[in-house]
Amino acid sequence: MRLLNFACAGRSVKLLIIAVVFTAGSINAGKIYAEEFPFRIVTAEEAPYQYEANGRQWGYSIDTLSTMLEHANLNTRIEFLQWPEAYSLAKNQKNVMIFSMVRTVERDKHFLWVCPLYKIKFKLYKLKKSYVEIQTLDDAKKYTTAVWQEDVQHQYLRSKGFSRLVVANFEKTLIEFLLSERVTLIPFNQESLKWQMEKAGLGFNLVEPVLDLTEMESRAYIAFNKDSDPLIVEKIVKSYNIVKETNFFKKIYNMHDE
Repeated sequence: MRLLNFACAGRSVKLLIIAVVFTAGSINAGKIYAEEFPFRIVTAEEAPYQYEANGRQWGYSIDTLSTMLEHANLNTRIEFLQWPEAYSLAKNQKNVMIFSMVRTVERDKHFLWVCPLYKIKFKLYKLKKSYVEIQTLDDAKKYTTAVWQEDVQHQYLRSKGFSRLVVANFEKTLIEFLLSERVTLIPFNQESLKWQMEKAGLGFNLVEPVLDLTEMESRAYIAFNKDSDPLIVEKIVKSYNIVKETNFFKKIYNMHDE
């Protein structure tokens, strides 16, 4: 490391030592908090909200949660898993946080919804070139539809009696199934679908919506298993209440709530 040239060289050395001691102390404090409040954080890739690229974690939700953890002096690692595994862990094990998860009546009995994030809407999409006439959910039941395993759209369509479902472990697989014409329909959030297609070099005009899934309109949350330690939950909520007042949070999530 190159030192700044002060008139007194001893002063440079002294400042460097102080910086090192301070940093080490901060790291140790983070480790202490992590041991005092042991919990896991799990998620699944869902761009642009949370995803991994070039060895880093990105997205609106990642930025928000990372800021919350930093403010709470917690260094708990965010784990990316397949959604079925992440959902099962958070549903069945205490002290597990999961994000970004849409709130539904079915999920209320399993989770504590501690930090609301962005509003989310879903539509059924088809290839623009395919002729499909759909005006109601009953019309859509006639067609093969790809769903992300145990995601909210899978649970919703299953509850509505959809029987021609093709289940995928990754959200991006739904797009692949549609483009290859393995399925006729996919349920998707428009922002996420557009982002993922353009990122893959595909034109969003290849697809078009055929039905709004208005009953699925909800909000994504940071949630905990319902049996989690109240002290952990309280610490996260306190940090969230501070972070949500920042300009970053207001700008990003106000935009998503329009």
